Amino acid sequence: MFVYILFSETRSRYYVGQTTDIDKRLKRHNGGIVPSTKGGIPWELVLQIP
Repeated sequence: MFVYILFSETRSRYYVGQTTDIDKRLKRHNGGIVPSTKGGIPWELVLQIP
């Protein structure tokens, strides 16, 4: 399990989440599939902690 922090330059906001597959999760965020982060695309991975 990973805790991750994303940053959206579009919205100047951070998002914190957790997942077992960071690459898959980041693709979902940037693909507009996650409602809470849809408005901040593109998201950049800032930090991941196992």
